[in-house]
Amino acid sequence: MLDSGLEYLIGAVTLAHDGHSEPEYDALWSFDRAEEKRAFETFIGKVMDRWAQDSAMHIYHYAPYEPTAFKRLAGRHDTCVDEVDELLRAELFVDPYKAVRQGVRASVESYSIKNLESLYCFTRAMPLREANIALKSYEAALALGNDRGELRDFLRTIEAYNRDDCLSAETRFYDG
Repeated sequence: MLDSGLEYLIGAVTLAHDGHSEPEYDALWSFDRAEEKRAFETFIGKVMDRWAQDSAMHIYHYAPYEPTAFKRLAGRHDTCVDEVDELLRAELFVDPYKAVRQGVRASVESYSIKNLESLYCFTRAMPLREANIALKSYEAALALGNDRGELRDFLRTIEAYNRDDCLSAETRFYDG
């Protein structure tokens, strides 16, 4: 999210119905409010379709950012309000952060997922240092009004970083 509050990337890993195929990563990018609205509607549409196919599905995340962002986006754009309400009431959002924080003792600075990855041997494809540089550079480039084409390398790096976040959570907390 940028200082302007733009949710510029909604990324998610979807597990295959067969339970054996590789998880599929999907990235929905936004560069302005209209694209943000379309990305949000697309994502919620996919979630609702998946839920209709599998009533036992859940939306796993780590820490409270995602449900808060979905509520904010539904309110900001006055769209998908009923769907987000339905997802929240059905308790489809599952967040193990509190359980991990209360149930795990680890020699880590914080219980962020990145600080815990060494405990479950997750290796990121995108090094955090590169990702942090890309995130800061991307935000600066957007603030300066750079063309999207000039941002291509940053976008690839940020997308790889987000994919790693999703896969890390899936690997650690939700893998059967």
